[in-house]
Amino acid sequence: IWKFIHNDDDKRVKEVMNQLIGGKSKSTVIVNRNYRKDGGFVTCEWYNTALADSDGNRVSFFSQAHDISGRIHAEEALRKSQERLALAHRLARIGDWELDIATMKPDLSDEVFSIFGVNRETFDGDYEQVFLGGVHPDDRKSVEEARMRVLESDKPVEVIHRHFRTDGEIRYLHQFGETVRDEKGHPVKVVGTVQDVTEITVARQSLQKNDQLIANSLREKQVMLEEIHHRVKNNMQLISSLMQLQAMKVSDESVKTLFDDSHSRILSMALVHENLYEAEDMASVDFRDYLEKLISNLRNVYPNEGVTIRLETGDISLAIGLAIPLGLIVNELVTNAMRHAFPDGREGTITVGLRRVEGDGGKEKVQNEVEGDGDGPVGEFLDEIKGDGDGPVGEFLDEIKDGERGEKSVNLTDNDKNTAQTKASGRVGQFELVVQDNGIGYRRRGKDGLGLELVHGLVRQIKGEIVFRNRKGTRVEVGFGA
Repeated sequence: IWKFIHNDDDKRVKEVMNQLIGGKSKSTVIVNRNYRKDGGFVTCEWYNTALADSDGNRVSFFSQAHDISGRIHAEEALRKSQERLALAHRLARIGDWELDIATMKPDLSDEVFSIFGVNRETFDGDYEQVFLGGVHPDDRKSVEEARMRVLESDKPVEVIHRHFRTDGEIRYLHQFGETVRDEKGHPVKVVGTVQDVTEITVARQSLQKNDQLIANSLREKQVMLEEIHHRVKNNMQLISSLMQLQAMKVSDESVKTLFDDSHSRILSMALVHENLYEAEDMASVDFRDYLEKLISNLRNVYPNEGVTIRLETGDISLAIGLAIPLGLIVNELVTNAMRHAFPDGREGTITVGLRRVEGDGGKEKVQNEVEGDGDGPVGEFLDEIKGDGDGPVGEFLDEIKDGERGEKSVNLTDNDKNTAQTKASGRVGQFELVVQDNGIGYRRRGKDGLGLELVHGLVRQIKGEIVFRNRKGTRVEVGFGA
């Protein structure tokens, strides 16, 4: 039988069997490894008993073996699992506990002692000492309430509280507890976990404090910006009112016109600041609302019952850096139309529109007109380019200066089609502003006035392009990017 015993267990097995043979023991239990025929081995548990004759002399032995390899493997796996669990608990600062309700004696894991700062060797098993004695006075009520809920509920109960360790240090603890009941529903014990969440709680509180500081700072800046916009608007309106009062004392109509123009320009800028002051989002202007107010002001400055101003735009918001120059552009173009497009009391309509331009929409239509039979505004435009230039567009082309005022120049070369298409598209960005009237059309007489000079300068400022068209009135297109 000795040849089947594993070499590493041979000495120990012989020592135990010699004690049995020598009469030092009547029976023994030995666990050892035994070789199999295939060279492997199994772990067996041997029960050995000495048998004696009538005189008490030991004459033989009875041995019974049980293969416990499966149990040994399971025990080893369990041991490793417990080691990994203990390591995880230690790294995560999680301890587990169990409280016997009848005796009120707790069974605590090593990590619980570490979290609470209690020495296991000197711990006398007092539940009150560990769980309640060190609870922060401000948190004691919530802990007591959680303690009562866990006994009444069939679901886990949690509580986060501050706890004084035995060394005086305050820690934030997150505890879960659940009641275990017998078959009759009576509570037998409470089991749970406790985790030290001090670091994450302190970090969260710090983040919340910083968030609040940032929110307060942003609110202060918003209030400051609101006040700035409010004061700028008031100052501009004050200047505008002073100019109106001064204009009332002027008898020269040309001088009075200059005052009116300056008055409307100042109001157009003041309206931007008014909209920003009233808006929740101070980074952008509701341009539709702005245009409605601007047009209303222009009606008051230049009253003309026979002229209708129509607004065609959706809900579009623009940054203040775009809103102010665009507002001034609209102000100048509408003012110019009201003054010159409808002489001698003529009736008519001025249309102001702003729309988004998506992709190459419109370019295909222009291309069709360029390559088609000449119908439509682009076709008429091309006819004038290819003709003698006597029409309004021809006059306009003669007046354009290369590379100035933000327009595309048109050179009457063999590439007229491509040039016309660029001009007719009139857009280089994401938006297109159109101011159109059905009046007598654009006629340039000499050098541009201050209003159009201002328009060209503002178009350059927003890096846009401007196109003038004469067909059943005047149409001005301004393309720009946001």
